[in-house]
Amino acid sequence: MPYDPYYANPYAAGGALADKDEGPAMLANVDETSIKALIPVGTPKERVVQMLGAPLSTSALSNGKTAHVYSHTFTSYSRRFVDMQMLNVEYDASGKVSTTTLTKTHSTF
Repeated sequence: MPYDPYYANPYAAGGALADKDEGPAMLANVDETSIKALIPVGTPKERVVQMLGAPLSTSALSNGKTAHVYSHTFTSYSRRFVDMQMLNVEYDASGKVSTTTLTKTHSTF
């Protein structure tokens, strides 16, 4: 019997409604403690970019400071939820990490 997309399971791997995992996998299961261990204060900006890839956004702050935002999202249509982790990394004027802030959300639909 030939493949018929009408009868295919949309939730199966590769289907239109399969689980989606987007962003740096390193952020998938982190908390504040593991972020502080992974990216301690004083880590060079280049090292952070090497670990997490290109940031979602970059901002210029006052006094030569900059910030990067990274995001990881897991969407499960079959289980009807979205988990999102947003990491804000602020750098001082010399390009070293000064603060990290992790925000996690869990939404159902």
